Amino acid sequence: MIVKRALEAPIRQIVETVKLSTAPTRGYDAATMDYVDMLQAGIIDPWLQARLPSPGWSP
Repeated sequence: MIVKRALEAPIRQIVETVKLSTAPTRGYDAATMDYVDMLQAGIIDPWLQARLPSPGWSP
């Protein structure tokens, strides 16, 4: 978790500097080289994540 946050920090700073939205669903689409709403663009699917077990999960 600490490493993840450390790796996100430079990108978050750039986003804040250029005043882009920091909403949780906004992200960088490498295919279009633009910041988009990832839900509307179909990049992430919250229902798929809810149905799949997380890594390391065991019954």
